[in-house]
Amino acid sequence: MENQISKSIQENQNNILPVVTLSNTQFLENNSNEAYKILNFYLNLNQIYENNQESQLKENEISDILIPDTKRRR
Repeated sequence: MENQISKSIQENQNNILPVVTLSNTQFLENNSNEAYKILNFYLNLNQIYENNQESQLKENEISDILIPDTKRRR
């Protein structure tokens, strides 16, 4: 009985196909390329947002210098 189980296990191991085939590799390569493009897009978008925030802060600092608080409160 035990010998037959080990023989069955051995046969099953011989019949296992490799998980990564050429088409799977191509699929992964194509999708990782798309994922990279999407990630890059969002990183660029985030950079634009951060630059915009910094610009807004600088504008506020400049307007604080140019327009005194007393005039702004009125």
